[in-house]
Amino acid sequence: MAQEVARVARRLEEAKETQFLDLSKCELLKIPDAAYFMLKDSVINKCDLSGNNIKRIPSKFCTKFTDLTELQLQDNNLSSLPEEVRDMEQLQVLDISNNKFESLPVIYDSPKLNTVSAKGNKITGIDLERLRKMSSLRELDLQDNPLPEETQGMLRDIDMFTVHIGDSDPVGKELEEVE
Repeated sequence: MAQEVARVARRLEEAKETQFLDLSKCELLKIPDAAYFMLKDSVINKCDLSGNNIKRIPSKFCTKFTDLTELQLQDNNLSSLPEEVRDMEQLQVLDISNNKFESLPVIYDSPKLNTVSAKGNKITGIDLERLRKMSSLRELDLQDNPLPEETQGMLRDIDMFTVHIGDSDPVGKELEEVE
């Protein structure tokens, strides 16, 4: 436990210099309060919280780190994001892969969001009208989600941005298996 605490403290100190908060694979259950205190006067552009056991992103995270352009949340236990994600107006890349989302979270009003990876969730519903209005969106990855066939068909018809749907290719396929 002490080793994990020291690792988090070291990474918080590094973030002050690099503007990159990397708390990936720190066995976190939540975002430590020390992050808000230690980085209160720092600008953070990128944040990686992947590979933890986080179940909830608090709204104060979104209001504190408003300068984020990239947010990595994959491989956690998230099923929603706070409404305040809308206030992260600089956010361009969001990865929520391999969590427990049943629908796309509140991303539709994010003005600069251009890449969203939501593969490996439980997503069955998408607000297609709002998705089409996302003028900055360039790529949406929804692979390995139980999307209904009808929704998949409508997503295939979108030509404003790239949509990845269906099952992803297994990693490590042998060349003979591909042929």
